[in-house]
Amino acid sequence: SCSRAERHDRIEIARHARGIAGIWDVLARRSDRRDMSSRPLVVKEFPGHVWLIESSSPEQTRDLARSMAIPDHWLTSRSYRNQFGLVAANRSRVGVDIEVIDVSVTADAVLTRDEARIAAGPLEWCAWWSAKEGLAKALGDARLYDPRRLESPALWPLGRQGRWRAEQLDVPTGHVGWVLWETDLAC
Repeated sequence: SCSRAERHDRIEIARHARGIAGIWDVLARRSDRRDMSSRPLVVKEFPGHVWLIESSSPEQTRDLARSMAIPDHWLTSRSYRNQFGLVAANRSRVGVDIEVIDVSVTADAVLTRDEARIAAGPLEWCAWWSAKEGLAKALGDARLYDPRRLESPALWPLGRQGRWRAEQLDVPTGHVGWVLWETDLAC
């Protein structure tokens, strides 16, 4: 079971989530803000929260994602692609990524040698790549990781590898998204 502090933190993020939803309701009623929306995504076994953001421009999406209130001592990850964005918040390390499904992506650009041997095509490769980006963000700095050398969490049995968990997200058609997080084995 979880400690008292962990239960308190879960209650705190739930309160923040309700507060954020309320902020979005107010913004949606403003005539100059009707072109943006946000909704929480349900992620199996994830103790944190993930939100999908949509607006009329990539700049506005980034601004909205960066302005979301997150509880103190929680870690965040953000990802943006065109008018869509993802924000994840968790007590432990977390990474999130959203990508456009690009049918022109090549295996040699994003896959390890072992992954390239699996019968798949650009749709799967984009999903594997997105999962790799989420993991790289959770590990610290995504720019330090070459997708051709990082095994994709999308291929982990049951979405688990040691302390790490991975789940594909329900994102708009034409996109793929993943959230990855480090678990606390004590809870």
